[in-house]
Amino acid sequence: MSVELSKRGRDALLEGEGRRLLEREALPSFLPRQRWFAGKSRSIESARVVDATAEGELPGSARLTLIEVAYDSGRPDRYLLPLGLATGAEAQTIGRESPARVVLKLDEATLIHDALADPAVCSALLDLIAGSRSMQAGSGKIRGLSTSAFSAARGPAEKPLAVAGGSFEQSNSAVIFGDRLILKVFRRLEPGINPDFEIGRFLSEKTKFDRIPRTAGALLYEQAGAEPLMLGILQGLVGNEGSGWDHALRELKSYYRAAENRPFPAALEASEGRGPLELAGLDVPPEADRAIGRYLHDAATLGRRTAELHLALASDPKDPAFAPEPIGPDDLARLAGEVREQVENALKALRANLDKLPEATKPQARRVLDEAPGLLKGADVLPSLKLDAAKTRVHGDYHLGQVLRTGDDFVLLDFEGEPAKPLSERVRKTSPLKDVVGMVRSFDYAAFAALFEFAGDRPEVFEKLAPWAKTWRTWASAAFLKAYLATAKGAPFLPKDPDHVARLLDALLLDKALYELLYELNNRPGWVRIPLQGIAALLGPPAPPAEPASPGSPTLTDFDLYLLTEGTHDRAYEKLGA
Repeated sequence: MSVELSKRGRDALLEGEGRRLLEREALPSFLPRQRWFAGKSRSIESARVVDATAEGELPGSARLTLIEVAYDSGRPDRYLLPLGLATGAEAQTIGRESPARVVLKLDEATLIHDALADPAVCSALLDLIAGSRSMQAGSGKIRGLSTSAFSAARGPAEKPLAVAGGSFEQSNSAVIFGDRLILKVFRRLEPGINPDFEIGRFLSEKTKFDRIPRTAGALLYEQAGAEPLMLGILQGLVGNEGSGWDHALRELKSYYRAAENRPFPAALEASEGRGPLELAGLDVPPEADRAIGRYLHDAATLGRRTAELHLALASDPKDPAFAPEPIGPDDLARLAGEVREQVENALKALRANLDKLPEATKPQARRVLDEAPGLLKGADVLPSLKLDAAKTRVHGDYHLGQVLRTGDDFVLLDFEGEPAKPLSERVRKTSPLKDVVGMVRSFDYAAFAALFEFAGDRPEVFEKLAPWAKTWRTWASAAFLKAYLATAKGAPFLPKDPDHVARLLDALLLDKALYELLYELNNRPGWVRIPLQGIAALLGPPAPPAEPASPGSPTLTDFDLYLLTEGTHDRAYEKLGA
């Protein structure tokens, strides 16, 4: 694809034949290859530039463009795509070293590229935020906004910040400014203020909760008569040793290494089948304390920080966006309806996939199919409860990947909520126990993800250490919950009746585990046992084990299916005789 351009055409990035090729051919090809593009399951019918900053507003030829993508079904999406024109040696360097950035090759020495990796462009965006200035676009404007936390987060204004621009690995993109700031750039745009900015600014400016990256500013696209589109959030950069997920996996590797040659203590079997709320009221057994060690302290620290977050979010009764509100019958009816819908969808998918599951998983899957509908009785009585508890703003997508390990503590981040849900749902107030459940389920996932990795292609090790995985999950969750409840004691969002706390937790745990079950059935069948056992725990003591498979019938275990889905195929295929 090439086109000869006049000098005026080269200077005018979005005019003439270049624009026609960009919209008709380049964008429909470029967008689906990007990690941040959310429309991969639909066919693109058109992609067009609906607005762009004026020439000269950004360094060189760069323009911030808004792209509207129409599909064969459903509503169109809008995306932010900074575009730049590169020529000569610069174009050759981009084509050779960063081919994924190339949007359109105009001729042998000219190309249009994603300009978010251009340090000059990124510095101009930072300056826009720092000065709370605007730049013109065709039918709107791009506005920078700095908060009261900007100066402290930026550091001395005379000190230049090196730019590491355009990390595209996630659903958003990131630009790093020295060791001080990170600009999170949203690619898919939604009308309204992103909750990550709204919550971050509230916590930064109105509370003393400091276990977050300080929110320093934002970029907005504004157009008369329309809600603003949030293009990016500027936050303080937090030095860290990785995510809470990475930290848990490192701890679990050492835990499994120590447990590999030890018998599983019979005293720990008593905790099986007991929920984290019940265990949170008990002392940790000495055997679990010795085995898990310092991670029990880490889980408790996370519990305290989570409760402190929720207390901060509920601290301003005068701000309508954050003031706690009573949980009423309508809220409980909505939760009951969501649980019922999850039960129906997840069990339908489980039934359809039952024959594809490994034999070792089928008894538990059949039990869930037979007994899980009975759990709806607990959800259905929710609307009749007279809860003396408040709903508040919450994190909304809380798990170990959403916290950073910093020394002996954690920093909490990413308050967007679940990206797949519309903004109206992500800003809705709910019980903070939703976040508690998210972290409890994350402990379960960490325990088994680490075990899958540790066991490698050794199924006997996997089966031997599975009880140790459950013990780690169980007591990490209990330590987290115990610290959370102690820190949040008396808070308006916690029901005073412990039975009401238990009912809410069970309903939210069921809803979350069913969501996970549906996801794993569609994406990672080798991990289905993780949400299945979470659902089974809510069912109470398990039924007696099923009869073993008949001799001579080759079957796949959970571990065999994990090997298949994770790419280690040989041993599992050999067992099947394939």
